[in-house]
Amino acid sequence: MDGQIRLTEQGEVIASKFGNPEIGRRNLETVVTATLEASVLPHENAPADLPKFESAMQTLSDAAMAAYRALVYETPGFTDYFFSSTPIAEIAELNIGSRPASRKLQDPKKRKIEDLRAIP
Repeated sequence: MDGQIRLTEQGEVIASKFGNPEIGRRNLETVVTATLEASVLPHENAPADLPKFESAMQTLSDAAMAAYRALVYETPGFTDYFFSSTPIAEIAELNIGSRPASRKLQDPKKRKIEDLRAIP
């Protein structure tokens, strides 16, 4: 709403969404329209108990994040298990993405889940 918009698209859908100028304009128009409507128009149809729903969703979100962090960061051996049971090292060597799979070297003694990129 400050005069800028930033879009992030998965690499595999860029060609289908923006390969044709007409389709690309239509996709961009849809995103901008939805953003403007959600940001500018009044929310007259919002339920009166919206704060109750938002509170419930926050509780669910907090519980999900705690469960994820407990598994990934507090389970002994999880990092070793993850790196040995997934093909992340092989995927990193394919050189098919625009960024490396990890922010740091894949030295087995220094591997950390938080160094992995969401989308290599």
